[in-house]
Amino acid sequence: MLLSGEEVSEELPVPSQKVLAAFALGFGAWSLAIVLAWRISHWPISWPLFLGALAAASMAIGALGLWIWALGCFTMRYLLSTRGLDVRSSLVQGRVPWCAVEEVGRWEGQRGPWGWGLCRLSSQEGRPVLDFTFGARDGIIFIKAHKAIYLLAPRESTRFLARIRFFLRLGREGDEGERLIRRGFWAHPLVTDLFGQVAVGVALAFALASLGFLTVAYPHLPNQVALNSQGVGSLVDKVHLLRMPGTGVVAMGIDLLAAIMLYRRDRTAAQLLLAGGGFVGLLLLVAAVIGVVRA
Repeated sequence: MLLSGEEVSEELPVPSQKVLAAFALGFGAWSLAIVLAWRISHWPISWPLFLGALAAASMAIGALGLWIWALGCFTMRYLLSTRGLDVRSSLVQGRVPWCAVEEVGRWEGQRGPWGWGLCRLSSQEGRPVLDFTFGARDGIIFIKAHKAIYLLAPRESTRFLARIRFFLRLGREGDEGERLIRRGFWAHPLVTDLFGQVAVGVALAFALASLGFLTVAYPHLPNQVALNSQGVGSLVDKVHLLRMPGTGVVAMGIDLLAAIMLYRRDRTAAQLLLAGGGFVGLLLLVAAVIGVVRA
């Protein structure tokens, strides 16, 4: 007999070796990034140095992504109760009350190329398909609700599906609607703001373009160059040119932090801050080109 509010926990059936492999790959990528960063630290300023630094940063970011994915797998739980289904992990928390469920069964449709976590894979009947399986291939169960279709991969799919149908037969209604809540940093609304994502990407692209352009030209520049910011005819060491992309990255970071703190109060002001970071990056790219040409 089940008491009101009683929950039955089901763990995600992703094999433990898959989670361990993600942690191991992340550790390997992080180690390679550290080794590469140490090796290139002795290289002269040049295009190969830029490529090496970019590769090291990419591996470090990739390692962080693998660890986040593995943590989401490790902490994912499905909770059944007389009120509805709860999906909880370190990344998201979802609730589907039984009163919102229209159909349940085994999933026979396509999962798309991005079925490796929580994401919108496709749309069916005007509803998004949300994947809570984290890469599981077999025993996929779907729950079609009013707002979305949810994909689950319980450890014992047959028993789990029977329990869902049992709760549905009880006919108890939940007092809340469907909801999906991101947790941690992912809960910030700026994460889903397309304009903000584009603005940050543009600013970062301008900063990388400035740095890449300067590293290509740097070995061919004289030791003393003229910078307009230093006055007409004044000469400075050419290493000062590298401060331009660094300034762009710092400006972008300041704008991003300010936008994160301001976003919930004034979304428009936060977007203007992010756009300003991109504009500063463009100006610094132009300044870098002019500095190289004037040299």
